Amino acid sequence: MSFDENNVIRGRKLSLDQASLIGTGATCEVYLLPDDNVVKVLTSTDFEEAKREILLAKWAFKKGLNTAISYDVVDVDGHPGLLYESLGRDNLRNHLRDSGDQLMDLLKQYLEFVRSINRIEVEEGQLPSAKEKALRDLYSIRDRFTEDEFQRAAFLINTIPEDLHMVHGDSHMKNIKIVKNELFLIDLDTLSTGLPLFELSGLCCGYHAYNALNTESDEEGFNSFFGISEDIVQKTYEYIMDHYYEDLSEEEKRENRRKIELFTYFRMLHDLNPENEGEKALYNDMYQRVKDRLYIVDNLVLADGRNK
Repeated sequence: MSFDENNVIRGRKLSLDQASLIGTGATCEVYLLPDDNVVKVLTSTDFEEAKREILLAKWAFKKGLNTAISYDVVDVDGHPGLLYESLGRDNLRNHLRDSGDQLMDLLKQYLEFVRSINRIEVEEGQLPSAKEKALRDLYSIRDRFTEDEFQRAAFLINTIPEDLHMVHGDSHMKNIKIVKNELFLIDLDTLSTGLPLFELSGLCCGYHAYNALNTESDEEGFNSFFGISEDIVQKTYEYIMDHYYEDLSEEEKRENRRKIELFTYFRMLHDLNPENEGEKALYNDMYQRVKDRLYIVDNLVLADGRNK
């Protein structure tokens, strides 16, 4: 990545004794500090990773992406912590939860924000290719398919043209902060380039496919990952799927959705472990869905919805 290389070193030590945990993710925990600033503590101990994240955020901001930029790196028990001026606790999830009859207006704002990400064009080589990653992931699980299934899956992914527009790949409601009615994207480690297919597939994973793993809450109608009602999660997902390509016919929208979901199931097969008892049933379900759809999709190229 051809960013300006500024030195980021292991900074001063920071205690979390008086901090409060306000968010967790697969690779980090986020704490609110007594001075109202925020520290994102990485699970890794690689301070170069923190350096790369800061450089990436600065670069993306200059490209026009609304995102938060860290102003310092601290040492939290041997883990890198990225300090941010507080964007507050308010994220899109909270606003959707409390939206009431303003839900549709908020979903329109969210959709336009996702489109704005995908409109940003970058130079070749500045970000990894989402298509190349998809092919690497597929080859890494080749032994899980019959040879005919694998060849068909590889053929479909190869039909996707390379594209130099930005993809976040995980732009779900918890990764978007709201400050004074303005949306800010966080967690940029998934940035890549490609068609909107890759953005929509990420949302399909979060809002649709992974829901089968949400078993932490026994409360009926509650989505345990997002911490809001399943009804709002589904309305959000349906709105994005129905309106990203809004100028298409209903038949074209259904065809695009079949392609998005098939690609999502490829991703799920890579991410899930069929040997894990907690994931085996979902893995088998995803594999059956792939088999059901693999030979009824001609290609995975989708209409371009960036400029709508």
